[in-house]
Amino acid sequence: MTPAVPTAVPTAVPTAVPTGPVAFAREVFRLLGAYDEPATDAWYRLFHDSGPQAYAEFEEALGR
Repeated sequence: MTPAVPTAVPTAVPTAVPTGPVAFAREVFRLLGAYDEPATDAWYRLFHDSGPQAYAEFEEALGR
């Protein structure tokens, strides 16, 4: 019987499935603190839902 070998992978590592790269990127942005929450949500809606209003909200959240 082979002894259990501990892994070096933390349990909170986000992973992506082939159908979820935008959702994966959103979680990476959150973990890195790349954008504040309103900008992250607008970015997600823009690229996941193709929401035209999300573009204006994203620009506003970025202060442009």
